[in-house]
Order: sequence, then structure tokens, then C-alpha cells
Amino acid sequence: MPKGERVMGSIFAPVLIVFFSYVRGNLVGMIGKGLADTAVRIFLEELYLSFILFCMLTFVWCLFRPCWIERLLEFSVRKLLLALQVILVVPYVTLIAAAIFNLLNH
Repeated sequence: MPKGERVMGSIFAPVLIVFFSYVRGNLVGMIGKGLADTAVRIFLEELYLSFILFCMLTFVWCLFRPCWIERLLEFSVRKLLLALQVILVVPYVTLIAAAIFNLLNH
């Protein structure tokens, strides 16, 4: 990565952390107390923590560029892509299975 991009990354990572902390504070304050609301709150907290860790690793990587962070980021991006694939595919598989089940029962 060129030096200019590393400087921009080291500047914008803390700015993004502050921005998403502000957004998280506002969203968590709007969520109610029900069961579905609790599930949404847990999802938001997990998403927030993941993003903060990613920004902190990006900041350290832009400043010092250690090899172990490159391996960790590569590993985490692969896991993130796998999770997104599962999230995008599971509803369709469920709908197809439900349609087949309805066809077999009628």
C-alpha cells in the first residue's frame, strides 16, 4: 500500500470509530425492551464490536504494517465473506425446502 493511502487510513480509522460510536449510541437508545428488540440490540452490539476491532487493526496496520495483522485481516475477511454467503443463501434454501415440503404433503 502506498504511503499516502496508509496516512489516509490512519486518519480515517479513528474518525470512523467516533462516527459509528455516535450512531450506535443513538440506535441503542431507540431500541425497546421486547424479545425482538433484544435480538436487534445484540446484533447491533456484535456488529459495532466487530467494526471497532476492524478499525483498530486497520489503524495499527496503517501505522506499523506488521505481518501478523495482514494474516489476521485476510483470515477475518474470509470468515466474513463466508458468514455473508450463509446469511444470503439460507433464506432461499428454507423457502425451497418449505415449497418442496408443501408439494409432498398435498
